[in-house]
Amino acid sequence: MNTIDPYYLDSWGRKPFTSSYLKTNEPITTKVINFLFPKNELTSRRTFKVVSSFLIHAQGRLQYELNFPFYKISKDPELNKTVQSIFDRLVTQTQKAYPSTKNMSWKVRIKKDSSINAFCLPGGKIIITTGLIETLKTRLDKGISHEDLIASVLSHEMIHAIAEHSAVGIHLALLGTAIQKAVIYLVLSLANPIPLLQLALREQFLVYLVRVEEVINRRFPEKVSKWLCQQLENRLENFFPVVILMNLSLYLFLYQMIHLLLDMRYSRSQELEADKYGIFLAKASGYKESAALSVQKMFIALEGSENKPNAWFKRIKGLTHTHPYAQVRFEENKKTILTLKKEKID
Repeated sequence: MNTIDPYYLDSWGRKPFTSSYLKTNEPITTKVINFLFPKNELTSRRTFKVVSSFLIHAQGRLQYELNFPFYKISKDPELNKTVQSIFDRLVTQTQKAYPSTKNMSWKVRIKKDSSINAFCLPGGKIIITTGLIETLKTRLDKGISHEDLIASVLSHEMIHAIAEHSAVGIHLALLGTAIQKAVIYLVLSLANPIPLLQLALREQFLVYLVRVEEVINRRFPEKVSKWLCQQLENRLENFFPVVILMNLSLYLFLYQMIHLLLDMRYSRSQELEADKYGIFLAKASGYKESAALSVQKMFIALEGSENKPNAWFKRIKGLTHTHPYAQVRFEENKKTILTLKKEKID
């Protein structure tokens, strides 16, 4: 079991640059790397991080405080007691295995909503809907209780917080924005019609210019044709900024499309990771790990025809999804459980 490190700053195991830490025997390069590329306590994966967990958790708290007053919260005492009991067991196991999560403000609330949904805000605040809880009752497979199913959902959401998936998304967005602004600045700076760029522009349009000048020379007297050709070349200088702006608009459109597809792909990988470690957490907390399969069976039934195999449009449509198809998640969860049970699952 991990012991509590007095230098822990967040679930990435990152240590602050305090005087006591700087006096330790670690090389300064190691300290810098551990600060800028901290290792997540759960996944052991290093990721570039410049925004502290304190700020990310504060953002989650702000989202919670802004939206919570507008939620209709379930007043059912039995339901609240059941969900809170499950959540407390999961939190206890989490804090036992990953001490840094004691700094997180864990909380669960049941939203009175017929939609099937659950989500976790940065810092550990989880919302689960009554619609999802009621729908889970329809998947009470043999040996699986309603509590097992709820635990499977909650553990999945908790992993998002422990692995700080939202933090990764924020940093990727910051990096993407920085690249975008740098390219925009570069492109706009090139819009200055300096002589060198004028020459480059003329070379770019040389083929078209020669053809146009040939037509002009054939149709007009020599003096007129020379004047027209000169005017045409002069217009190219003024046309250059327009070309730049047109290219910039195209770039922004392509950037947004590529960013969207990459963001969706990364989101899908995070969902699979939350499934995997969520199964580990549920099992360690005393719940049936196979409940994760029952949950995905429920989503397979809800997705219906979208889960038909070998449908070419399914793959294309899947590129725009934040979550993998339930059938994919079912198969991946099955592999994870096999590694735990080491026996065939029917």
